Amino acid sequence: MDNFFLKLEKGVGGLSYLFSTLGSLFLVVMMLVLVAEVCLRAMGTGLLGSYEIVQLSMVPLVFLSLANVQAQKKNVSMSLLYDLFPEKIQPVFDFLNYLCMLTLTVFMVSAAGVQAYYEYSIQNFSAVLYLPKYIFMCLELFGFVVLIIVLIVDLILWGANMVKKIV
Repeated sequence: MDNFFLKLEKGVGGLSYLFSTLGSLFLVVMMLVLVAEVCLRAMGTGLLGSYEIVQLSMVPLVFLSLANVQAQKKNVSMSLLYDLFPEKIQPVFDFLNYLCMLTLTVFMVSAAGVQAYYEYSIQNFSAVLYLPKYIFMCLELFGFVVLIIVLIVDLILWGANMVKKIV
């Protein structure tokens, strides 16, 4: 049974790492565009749509990396207050934390889905480069969905650990 949970955790960790790597590629694109813009401005011209590229690249950079941060447990925590409680009560706060994060993420997915559909239905494009905005909204959705998968696996692993402690 432990082998199953280990494989599940590694599989979800690999998926979240893949999405984070894709998000990092958008960071590379942003840096290259900014360097090109600075160099071209020094020569008296500019790069058409550079601001738009950087602006739209922020969406996948942030949202595709969320799940990897959660999978590695490197998200920001408030351990100052958490550590004041007895160790027997801390797992209750862990469970409530996972439940709140999962609930909020499900709400965010539904809102992002509605917004992505709206952007698609009105065929909203960026002003200069005419990039379809719904594609970036879909990348946000993919990031949230992977985050939900990671949270569900974390909740399952938390439950398995609690069963081990009890038994």
